[in-house]
Amino acid sequence: MNWLQRMMMGRYGLDQLSIALLVIAVVLNVLAGWTNTALLSIFSVVFMVLGVWRMFSKNINKRREENFKFQQIYYKTINFFRQEKNKFNTRKTHKYFKCPSCKNTLRVPRGKGKIYITCPKCGERFIGKT
Repeated sequence: MNWLQRMMMGRYGLDQLSIALLVIAVVLNVLAGWTNTALLSIFSVVFMVLGVWRMFSKNINKRREENFKFQQIYYKTINFFRQEKNKFNTRKTHKYFKCPSCKNTLRVPRGKGKIYITCPKCGERFIGKT
């Protein structure tokens, strides 16, 4: 075990992007096995090599920047799907509007008829039918 610690000294190691690359490689490998597609096998190997290469890289600052950009995209995507799920779950009790000025999403209770809606972000007032 001591040899592994010595070998990894000064190297980047495992992060979320490396894990994602390795998971994609495994999924592609399973799909390649089911479909007998050589192209999926090649992509699987490419993702696997890229993930392992990132772990053994000595350019720590560059790998950290890559992981930061990955996390920004990942969490933006996750938050989008969480918001859409929330909208779907509350569709019977609330209606959603976009502010015409700042494009902020506003939630208003259903069944109020025509009302003035004031955007809390920019102060724009507009009429919406709930």
